Amino acid sequence: MTTATATKPATFKSEILGTVVLNTYVDPYPGKVGTDKAPVPCGRCGGKGRIDAFSHVLGGVCFGCNGHGVQFTTVATLRKHAKAEAFAAEYGDQIAAYWAEVDRKNAEAAKAAEYAAAWDEAHKEAARRAAMVQGFVGEVGDKVKGLVGTVQVAKYTAAQRYGWSASMFIIVTLDNGQVLKFSGSGESLFGVARGDKVTVAGAVKDQQVYNGQQQTVLTRVKLAKVEEADEAPAPVEAPAVEVAPVVTEQRVADVLNYFGLEG
Repeated sequence: MTTATATKPATFKSEILGTVVLNTYVDPYPGKVGTDKAPVPCGRCGGKGRIDAFSHVLGGVCFGCNGHGVQFTTVATLRKHAKAEAFAAEYGDQIAAYWAEVDRKNAEAAKAAEYAAAWDEAHKEAARRAAMVQGFVGEVGDKVKGLVGTVQVAKYTAAQRYGWSASMFIIVTLDNGQVLKFSGSGESLFGVARGDKVTVAGAVKDQQVYNGQQQTVLTRVKLAKVEEADEAPAPVEAPAVEVAPVVTEQRVADVLNYFGLEG
């Protein structure tokens, strides 16, 4: 009585679906052991034995197979490739569904990250605006004086053409948080820098809003510096050391000869 031997089904270990059974896999080299080698078309020349693009080098002989058109690969590797092909053919729909789900989740994550960034930016802007002190120091045409604040911007602009004057653009935040903005070429506007404490006098020219901050625009401004901004201490330089030249008999002789004198 002959007993039939059950054939163990081929399996494939996939990172996507785990270990699955391959129903269509057929051993391409039955009876061979994994360490045996079998010929396969050369992957470099496609089995031609030569590469036309390199015909100027030894007639285009393929260095991958030495012109034979085939390479020898272990049977274990070829079986692995055959299983991968069978896996792709049998489970193609599941693989496509897996990557579609990955794409969907990545799209949702990107959308959530974009929403979170917009949320954070909106709250940051809301906090910035909430910290602003609004209000104007007067109506257009009003004269103001004795306003004390700190210079936030002091930008010098050189004269753009002959006959024009250089000017300063200055933004001052008052001690109560209100903001002044003005420009001009008055003498008192020059010589101030960011961080200086100043008193301001002038006339209200306009009322503007910039990035949510109300700003009073002044004209005919006069500044008086109350306190200069703290400056970092200047680096201490090492005193210069003078090195006396070394005088030798040869140097003296060279100098005398240069001037045509005898030593």
